[in-house]
Amino acid sequence: MTPQVVRCAVVVGLAGALGGTASVRAQESGMPRGRVVERTFAGALVRVNSTANRISLRMMDGVQHELIVTKSTRFDGAGCPATLFDLPQHTGDDLIVVFTEDRDEKTATLIKCFGPDTLKVSEGLLARVDPLTRRVVIRTVYGDPVPFRFTEATTFDTGARLVPGAAFMAHQGEPVVVYYTIVGEHRIVAHVRLNLEPPNCRLESAPGGTVEWPT
Repeated sequence: MTPQVVRCAVVVGLAGALGGTASVRAQESGMPRGRVVERTFAGALVRVNSTANRISLRMMDGVQHELIVTKSTRFDGAGCPATLFDLPQHTGDDLIVVFTEDRDEKTATLIKCFGPDTLKVSEGLLARVDPLTRRVVIRTVYGDPVPFRFTEATTFDTGARLVPGAAFMAHQGEPVVVYYTIVGEHRIVAHVRLNLEPPNCRLESAPGGTVEWPT
């Protein structure tokens, strides 16, 4: 599969579509220096340095990001360790890391573990976020509405900060990336982020107009 096909795929495995790097690069030039902001990375754990209290995540383009882990960092998820010292056994696992960024320092506040090749990824235009039914719907490149369920643990990243699901609806019609797991017959969202540098095919092929709620 060529890189262009991978970028235009509707649903792929996390190992082939780990994101976050593009949105970070798009925001860095306009991000106020010295102001602490809250962000999220989704990536594969590649290294744990317990001595320096740091972990490294690998994104889809191979770029690695290093994050600081402190005593205040929380760990969440089935099988997720309680401390950094037990994290090396999860090398290669899919992680979502919530972190604060102050200048060039990224400090993890929450690490969510999902196991190897557990997270899946879908891309499209944001159609709806419904806090009452806890559903997110996106329009894929083929024009199909794809519904997801979200929970209190789901994070919504605008590229500048994390916001509640209801506030994320302000980005209706914009390209997004959804990270989710399959539980029974449902797609459970772990993380949603704006796709600030979407592939051209997404913008050219995705339909506009009113989005109907899928049944």
